[in-house]
Amino acid sequence: MDGTLVQSRGAAWEVFQETIEKFDLPMSRPEQFFDLFRGNFFTALRAFVGDPTRADAVSEHFLTALRERYTPELIPGMTDVVHGLAGHYSLAVISSNAMGAIRRTLDR
Repeated sequence: MDGTLVQSRGAAWEVFQETIEKFDLPMSRPEQFFDLFRGNFFTALRAFVGDPTRADAVSEHFLTALRERYTPELIPGMTDVVHGLAGHYSLAVISSNAMGAIRRTLDR
């Protein structure tokens, strides 16, 4: 899903802004956020935050925000591709994103 069907990076960065503000995280540039995805995002976020208890709270806040407000834009032309394939093939979505965010995006 992410990066194939939808433009996930910018949408995730937008959602993460609230987490940055709430926890006063030292992150001001999208590139800093995107770097956390080079491996396992939550492992990298835990290292970035430092304190394990605080890192858990940051992760939970971000996951909740994703479930509630993550609405990435579809990659141009992807709706037509999905509709064209759906009549001929069984389709599946693979993502590490929250199920609520996936369902909301696909419904839209």
